[in-house]
Amino acid sequence: MTRPDLVERRGRHHGGRLRVDPVKSDRSGDGARRPAR
Repeated sequence: MTRPDLVERRGRHHGGRLRVDPVKSDRSGDGARRPAR
């Protein structure tokens, strides 16, 4: 799951939220329950 192809495909579908989700989940705490959705 560390391939640029998979990350780019998922990032484009979610608007690149995969990288922002883990970071916001730490501050909001809600992202941890909703991983990339």
